[in-house]
Amino acid sequence: MKQPNFLFIITDQHRADHLGCYGNPTVRTPHIDAIAARGVRFDRFHVATPVCMPNRASIMTGRMPSVHRSRSNGIPLSLDSTTFSQLLLEHGYDTALIGKCHLQNIEDRPPLVDAEDTGDLKPTPGYAEATHVNLEQAAYRQELRSSWNNPEHHLTLPYYGFSHVELCNHHGDETFGDWGRWVAAQMPDFQARCGPGRGIPDPRFTAPQARRTSLPEHLYSSAYIAERSVDYLRKHAASGAQRPFFLKCSFPDPHHPFTPPGHYWDMYSPESVQVPDTCHAPGPGAPAHVRWIH
Repeated sequence: MKQPNFLFIITDQHRADHLGCYGNPTVRTPHIDAIAARGVRFDRFHVATPVCMPNRASIMTGRMPSVHRSRSNGIPLSLDSTTFSQLLLEHGYDTALIGKCHLQNIEDRPPLVDAEDTGDLKPTPGYAEATHVNLEQAAYRQELRSSWNNPEHHLTLPYYGFSHVELCNHHGDETFGDWGRWVAAQMPDFQARCGPGRGIPDPRFTAPQARRTSLPEHLYSSAYIAERSVDYLRKHAASGAQRPFFLKCSFPDPHHPFTPPGHYWDMYSPESVQVPDTCHAPGPGAPAHVRWIH
């Protein structure tokens, strides 16, 4: 039987109730809605953890954070871990990742919890994922922004089972990696247009985590990931390759900071968006920690 191809599209910090196919009356997501209409839409689907990095590790390994040991942002997934992309590679697949990875630390700061402070989380005996690795070695600095400041830096392939990677780490117009080199070839001064304080001023709004980026739409990270993913698929089809493919198309957005380019900034007015009750100031009977956050 012919092996199937797989296209895995993943977005970051994207709630189901912010999709039209899940009943959102305001947000327009026609392409995702079309996929949902032709396929299967789950109404009960739960993550292993609400934290980004360990949940990505759980997706790739099929194991809980207590086993694969990446229990916090900043604790890399062991390179000895068995990922499903590694298994596909070993069984004849071309495996590719285009976009955000975040199986290793992307920030030059320590993890939120100590890597060896297991607390009540006891490693499962007999699993390689539960063994200690030296997280300070160069092999675990491959996704750091500071590493990508070196123009000669590249990921060591295969990377967690991916034989082809085009990296676009972080979020909004603060992303970096292969995307940064791609956009620099077309707009050498692009870094002067990115990051806090460098957006297009809009006196209507004051929101520290939202700005209208001055990057044009066709150079934004989402456009890059879509373009490179389509290019990968076209080349694979044109090559007549007998090997099936697995492509992980991983968008860093809509994770904050919210920096939509071009016309996307004006697609919705604040008045048209119905916010959940948790966005309003809590009453006097709310728990102390909720009142503190507000």
